[in-house]
Amino acid sequence: MFREPKSGWRRVTARPRRTKADWANELADLMRTRNAKPQRGPRPSMRNNAV
Repeated sequence: MFREPKSGWRRVTARPRRTKADWANELADLMRTRNAKPQRGPRPSMRNNAV
């Protein structure tokens, strides 16, 4: 089960067994689908900030 509480996202898969290979496949699929296009907000400008 993968989840991201702040955004309300979760993903659950059921398999007959849980092995290292199954976990690696799930992570690879997660990175391929969920993080394919990261959502970015506007970057803050450091030029106008006086320290």
